[in-house]
Amino acid sequence: MMIKRIDRSRIESSQRCKAYRFNRYERDTTGYSPEATSVPLCTGISAHVGVEMLFSGASLHEAARKAALTYLEVARPQAVADEHTDAVLREQMALAYALTYAWGLRRLPVFLSRYTVREIEEEKTVVLGTIFVPSQVQLELMSRADGHLEDEDGFRFVLSLKTLGFGTFPKPRSGEDEDWLTLQTRIDNQGLSEMFALQQSTGVEFDGVVMEWMLKGPRKYDARLDRRVQWSPFLK
Repeated sequence: MMIKRIDRSRIESSQRCKAYRFNRYERDTTGYSPEATSVPLCTGISAHVGVEMLFSGASLHEAARKAALTYLEVARPQAVADEHTDAVLREQMALAYALTYAWGLRRLPVFLSRYTVREIEEEKTVVLGTIFVPSQVQLELMSRADGHLEDEDGFRFVLSLKTLGFGTFPKPRSGEDEDWLTLQTRIDNQGLSEMFALQQSTGVEFDGVVMEWMLKGPRKYDARLDRRVQWSPFLK
């Protein structure tokens, strides 16, 4: 029997544009992805690595340093080379270090006082069912929650850690009633899929999602440097 694995990203890309889903994930078996990306977008990946180390018992400096080095490892090969690339890489490495250090200093003690951390960044694959297209295919959902938390009353939660460029809600786009951040938190496909995968794999009922936002600050044009920079108190 053939096995077909899907995940939240594939589902959401298909809902947005079936052609994009096919080209990104299916064409020539593995799909195609851009050779280069915006290097500031890699900051979230490195922050997740740093927080995972903090939950595992690493010191603030060890976790923050690992986050910064992870950023460089991920971002440098994908960076669009221009005269500002090195400066942006250094800027974002410093931001990854600072975000991780500050989160560990202020937020980690709060989490450890409220929750028992059962799992961090554990990959789960659960069976959704069997379809016939036209032969028999078993559908499996792949998921990797940021964390599995349990409070003192025994309630279970999925941890969803996100990096965000600003601390206020942007205005809704033209023709939309709600801004994208409100929609993302109200209709949380990621949290729902991760809760389902954890429930299926552990046999334990989950009660919700704990969303934790790490604020990077917006990127704005700096006339003195003639380029966009990260406006963050960590970098000033």
